[in-house]
Amino acid sequence: MGLVLIAATATNAAAAEPAALVESVHEDRDDIRFLDYLDVGTELELAEDESVRLAYFVSCRNETITGGQVIIGEHQSQVSNGDIEVEYVDCDGVAVVLDTSQSQETATVVFRKPPDGELPAPDRVIYDTSPLIKSESPVDRIVIRRLDQSVPDRIVSLDAAVVDLRDRDIVLAIGGLYEFSSPSKRLLVKVSTLAQAGSPSAISRLIVY
Repeated sequence: MGLVLIAATATNAAAAEPAALVESVHEDRDDIRFLDYLDVGTELELAEDESVRLAYFVSCRNETITGGQVIIGEHQSQVSNGDIEVEYVDCDGVAVVLDTSQSQETATVVFRKPPDGELPAPDRVIYDTSPLIKSESPVDRIVIRRLDQSVPDRIVSLDAAVVDLRDRDIVLAIGGLYEFSSPSKRLLVKVSTLAQAGSPSAISRLIVY
């Protein structure tokens, strides 16, 4: 028996904010996919030898669940007749949820100039040096510009729904502040001083654009 999705998984503009993110699922599944959002109350049924990896936005809790029945909660899953492994990671999950809501409502962002000599506050903090970009806007490319130092801009083609900058050998500086921009949208991203390269957790480096 495969993984069966019992309740709806994807959110929309009118739905509640998502609670969890699918970080890993069997590639043959077509009911839930990598980086899908899961609402509170979503139910999953897993075969005995089937696993799914989830990350919770608010608690930064990673769960690898094998077999059994799973009910999505606000901060963690309720698992029956299955095995679960838990790990807590650094993440800015609440900001990811806000990014998700804003991308579904509008692609227009109001630019607020900070006082002279001050850097603007970031919209997102990531904990890996190579972001994972989930594109939810009608944008075909973005410009990545470092704001705290003068270095050449990078132009990134958003030629897929998910673009992993790790696969493109793009590494951002630890502690750096970056602007991710297109003609219709601007997102400020801070690479945490705690960031490390090669984080296995998507939620630690996810940017919803």
